[in-house]
Amino acid sequence: MLKLIPKYPSFVLTKSIKQQLSEQGFEVTLRTIQRDLDNLSSIMGISSSESPEGLKWCYVNSGHEILPALQPCEALLLCIAKAQLSTQLPIASLNQLEPRFSKAERTLESSTKFKNWRERVKVVPYGFPLTAKPINEEVRTIVYDAVLNQQQIALSYQKQPGERKDYLLNAHGLIIRTNSHYLVATKTHSPDVFQLFKLSKILAVSNNLEDNQFCANDIKEYLSSNATGYLLSKKLIKLELLATGPALLIFEEAMLSENQKIDLIENSMVRTAKVKVSVEFTHELVHFLLGFGGYVKVLQPTELIEKIEERKSYLMG
Repeated sequence: MLKLIPKYPSFVLTKSIKQQLSEQGFEVTLRTIQRDLDNLSSIMGISSSESPEGLKWCYVNSGHEILPALQPCEALLLCIAKAQLSTQLPIASLNQLEPRFSKAERTLESSTKFKNWRERVKVVPYGFPLTAKPINEEVRTIVYDAVLNQQQIALSYQKQPGERKDYLLNAHGLIIRTNSHYLVATKTHSPDVFQLFKLSKILAVSNNLEDNQFCANDIKEYLSSNATGYLLSKKLIKLELLATGPALLIFEEAMLSENQKIDLIENSMVRTAKVKVSVEFTHELVHFLLGFGGYVKVLQPTELIEKIEERKSYLMG
């Protein structure tokens, strides 16, 4: 039970402790939990306070955490996981892990070798770096909890500037891209139709604690369908192109798909290759290829060539 309590300023509600203990096979009452924590509070440095949802608990900064010792490699893994995955985990889970993250940081401080590893390795995203629009943390907490528990939420949403809409949704999943977070949900009047809602556009949200309506479609299939990729066609296209210069270097170092094939063209004045690959036809693909300028020439399919020419004409005014 003590391992479920986070360090201040995070906290956990008594009912959350009861639920987590129940999931682990320990059936206890709220009264028993509160009594035991009260008895241990002065010994373990545990603090409690009132909230609209009941008592909430946390370790004060001087509290003693009941955690096993960590090896430096384990500590490094936890610290990297916190840095890279914090936006992908439910807030409640992050709060529960906070004592472990703190212990991991202290463990690394005493290990020069592993501490230096973080200073020597940096993950850099491909393309021009963009700063994501901020997401209200209260909104993110409620949305993540609803997805975790498969419950309905009511939200106010800004579709366009000055345009506010209210929805009652079934929260089914999340799609997290580099710069955008999307809630995958269905409206209560169309429970089989998945739709996307950007978390940064949610103005207000509340959880009514009702279970999601049944959905006839598979959320796993939807998440695998590149729903945020702005599809121009539901069918894969067979892309053929000529690549040279920096474009060829990109295709040699990374693949658009596992079925990508590259054949160098012999006797060409400039090192050139034909690239063949089956990919999804998206706006992103069009912009990606346009970004190489004259270093890429698309040979087929015709619909992709036409879309690229259309974008060129638009850019030229």
